[in-house]
Amino acid sequence: MTDTLATSRRVVLQFSSHHVDVLVPDAARVSDALRSVGVDPSDPDVLVVASDGAPIDTASLAGDVLGDGSVVHVTRVGTPSDGRRPPEGWAEPDRPSPRPQALALVLAATCAVLVLCAAVLPAGGEWPAPALAGLAAAERGILSAALVLASVGLALRPVETSRGRYGLSVLASALLACAGAACAVDVALPRSHHLALVAGLLGAGAVSSTATVAARLARRESQQTATVVAVASTVSGAVGLLTLFAGLPLWTVAALLLGVVPALHRTLPGLALRVPEELLVDAAHVARTALSVRGPLPRPSPPLRPRTVSVAVRRGERLVSAGTLVLSAVSALGAPVVLVHAGPGHLERTAGTVLVVLVTVSLLAVPRIARPGVPRTAPRVAAAVLAMALAVRSAFISPEHALVAAAVLVALGLTVAIAAVLVDRGRRSVGLSRAADAFEALAVALALPAALVAVGTVEQVRSAFSG
Repeated sequence: MTDTLATSRRVVLQFSSHHVDVLVPDAARVSDALRSVGVDPSDPDVLVVASDGAPIDTASLAGDVLGDGSVVHVTRVGTPSDGRRPPEGWAEPDRPSPRPQALALVLAATCAVLVLCAAVLPAGGEWPAPALAGLAAAERGILSAALVLASVGLALRPVETSRGRYGLSVLASALLACAGAACAVDVALPRSHHLALVAGLLGAGAVSSTATVAARLARRESQQTATVVAVASTVSGAVGLLTLFAGLPLWTVAALLLGVVPALHRTLPGLALRVPEELLVDAAHVARTALSVRGPLPRPSPPLRPRTVSVAVRRGERLVSAGTLVLSAVSALGAPVVLVHAGPGHLERTAGTVLVVLVTVSLLAVPRIARPGVPRTAPRVAAAVLAMALAVRSAFISPEHALVAAAVLVALGLTVAIAAVLVDRGRRSVGLSRAADAFEALAVALALPAALVAVGTVEQVRSAFSG
């Protein structure tokens, strides 16, 4: 063994994505070492260089051109993806500019939102009369079929707006499906606006699920975004269907969704990072279990490769970014609806305001542990929108309380400013971080009960027991 090592060279063959350690005899040629790992040294597109960039003659003996522990870089240059040599004058074709594609997707999403608003919102008089009531049933059917077909086509073949990014395409397909399903509901039905919104959300969930399967089969990075959109749409549609059966008004869907936002923000990072079971160690079991001489040895854990870790981390980051963006959008869109349409009773209105305050506290506490980018920016923007909604609602409580409304606005502004400073310092202060944890836990515990009170659950229970 010693003689073999003395007459051999330990060489590292470094490729673009991996490396191979080989033991090359001094009497062997460099080309033999390359053939042993599946590289054809006669291929003119294969470039073999040393660490200093000098080319290596593959026909030379390893003992003459390589030292012990040398690193040989093997790269392939100047070939298309099919492996053939390019013809004379061949050049990589220019990829189309993503800007027209992004603008087309934004235009499609905008049209879908307008159609959805026309299918759900009233035309001007009574609420059960949507703006699409003027269209005939056949016209609504054609419009619905066109929107659904466009959404399915976009889900199966998404448009790449930039290198490897399909998020805007997934969102546009979900909005088109939501608008198409909402248009299919007959406006003559009772509470057709509520049913249209439920049908739209469930349709968006179905199309987003299709986009998830297509992205998984094609190994696209849009799988995580499509999964988040599918789950959010399906859960929202299920909540809307539950409120429809319970006879609750449409705005209660926003209140109930707001009630679960703090809890989802808290659990999202843990749900996003998925670690295989075989890589986990049951520390409690290992601590109390002694190895027996006659017992079987435990199965060793598989090797933990850097690529496996990076893939899991990137998947988790995409899930966290998409989930945070969806939850922030739900908060920003749902809070004004709850503040405006809270129940007529004083208890319901107060519960709606408390609910929005709790969600604001949760949104302010999330960015202190988030990474820069969407997970940190989106909650802050949503918290600012909620603070503005609270301020506007306080200003228009009643004309007789103008002084009180002004004081509330000033106090709210100071509270937001102080909270921003405290949250920023809380990342470096253990005491402030624990205080932020306490406020976030309070928001998580009280948000859903406040939402249930705001939708009138207390009054319904009281009336049910009073007979």
